[in-house]
Amino acid sequence: MARIKLGFIRRALIVFLAVVLVLPGFLGFNLNSPKIAAGDGSSPDTPIIITTPAELDNIRNGLNRHYKLGNDIDLIAYITSRTDWGTSGWEPIGTQHNPFTGSLDGDGYAVIGLWINRSTTNNAGLFGYTQNASFKNLGVEISSGGIIGGVYVGGLVGRQVANGGDASIINCYVTGDVTATGMDSLAGGLVGMQNGLSSSVNSITNCYATGDVTATYHAGGLVGVQSSNNSGSNSIANCYASGNVTATYYAGGLIGFQSVWGSGSNSTVACFYDYSINSINGIGTLAPGTGSNDVTGKTTAEMKAIETFTTELTGAGKTPWDFTGSAGNPPVWYIIEGEDYPRLTKGNGHPKQPLHYLYT
Repeated sequence: MARIKLGFIRRALIVFLAVVLVLPGFLGFNLNSPKIAAGDGSSPDTPIIITTPAELDNIRNGLNRHYKLGNDIDLIAYITSRTDWGTSGWEPIGTQHNPFTGSLDGDGYAVIGLWINRSTTNNAGLFGYTQNASFKNLGVEISSGGIIGGVYVGGLVGRQVANGGDASIINCYVTGDVTATGMDSLAGGLVGMQNGLSSSVNSITNCYATGDVTATYHAGGLVGVQSSNNSGSNSIANCYASGNVTATYYAGGLIGFQSVWGSGSNSTVACFYDYSINSINGIGTLAPGTGSNDVTGKTTAEMKAIETFTTELTGAGKTPWDFTGSAGNPPVWYIIEGEDYPRLTKGNGHPKQPLHYLYT
């Protein structure tokens, strides 16, 4: 009787293990896959998770929703497969009449292989026109084809507007070239135009762009034009640009043109550009009353030294860039001195970039 019971228990255990270990795989479940909590996109706390190029493209059908990347998004094959786009490449998300008004959290991942060839399209970038939108922890890696647009062209956003609500870009980067070809065009490595209106705040913090920027009118390594009106404000803090900048009229290592119309304010704090590559001003030209600016040109060697971004940042309103982190929070930046510019850490940038806790 004991042997019968033991045999029964053994067979039951085998069946149980088969159900637990085999059946999930048979049904298509992966017990080792990461668990990502998806939401309906009604708030930043319940984002829609993006894991494929098609899902990223589908943001244009939910412009007021909130999104989060679940992995890197490689656009190379997807753009090629879109025969309706032909040789024009990616169609920017959001237009002036139908802007993107939600948010996108990259969660440390990047959109890779982006290219656009739309010389007559205004508001060109991964996102074309955004209003009161927010982006964070996101990388955009432009392919060798670059981004080519008409007026208001940027790597991440063509035109970033805050009007009746705030807009922000935090811990983001762009690699690759950006070109604006339209009449009176303007371009920036990250954003074509940063526009603060109607008592709203438009901010860019802890971001960088490394590609070349070209425009027929205004070009900036990071932002083409920074413009405020109606008590609106724009701010750029702890950012840099390292690409070559060329424009027919106004070219700036960080910003091409800065202006205030009527009322408003613009400011830059603790920002840099590579003066060895761009022997030009940090801001191409400034209209009267534009606000306070702290943009410094440094040599390539200085741009690859941590002191530039830490101990040399002294004075009122200046805060050293975060290379050390704090309790429970990773550092925002890391640097391999003498070899590379500062990069965003895994916690705040592309996960392929290794964490370097070199300075404590």
